[in-house]
Order: sequence, then structure tokens, then C-alpha cells
Amino acid sequence: MENWFKVTIETRYHETDQMGIIHHSVFPIWFEVARTQWCKSKGLGYEEIEKRGYSLVVTKLEVRYKREVRFGDEVVIFLKISQISSRKIVFEYKVQVQNRTVATGITEHFWYKDGKIVRTPNFCAYLFEQ
Repeated sequence: MENWFKVTIETRYHETDQMGIIHHSVFPIWFEVARTQWCKSKGLGYEEIEKRGYSLVVTKLEVRYKREVRFGDEVVIFLKISQISSRKIVFEYKVQVQNRTVATGITEHFWYKDGKIVRTPNFCAYLFEQ
């Protein structure tokens, strides 16, 4: 998938529900893993962003489940920026197992500092140039 950042995760037993299927609550965690790895790959980790007093707060989360995922499956999470403005970023996700899409999703984020929504900080604007 061209222009998508890729992260691979092997599912863990503690992520399963009573039926042996990965619990639906795990997918947003995988989205976060993909986002933090994407930032690191660009040379600026979340810890540096937060050290400077900024946060990327989640204001919207959507997940569409298409197929089950089981313990031991190797999951590939694809991420890309689907929308960006001076204060807001929307990430899009595709989750695949064996080249089959098992879920899709989005997260919407706003830059936040000192209790209010702010513009994208200059020190990390390069991360989000498309």
C-alpha cells in the first residue's frame, strides 16, 4: 500500500476475549502504536512533543470491524494522514492479517497546550507536511 506507514504486531494472548478472538478494545491501542512509531520514524517521538508541553488529543475515534483476529496472528497496521489543518490531524488506518483487511479506522486529533487547542507547533510541522 503506497504512501502508508506500516507497523507489524504479533497478537498476544492477553488481548483475546473469552472466545479466543482479539477484543475490540485492542484496535485503538494498535492505532496508537502505529501513530507513535510513525512519529519516531520521522525523528520526533511523542515524548519530545510532550516534553515541550504539547499533546495531540484524540477527539474522535472510529473503528469498523470486518473480520476476526486471533491470538498468534501477525497484524499489519497501515497508517496515513487523511486530513490536516492548522490545528487538526486525521489519521486513517487499515489493519490486515495475511493481506486481508480485518478492520479500518480513523482518529481525529487536535493540538493542545495549556488547556486549549492551539496551532501545530513550528518545531514539528514538518512531520505533517504531505
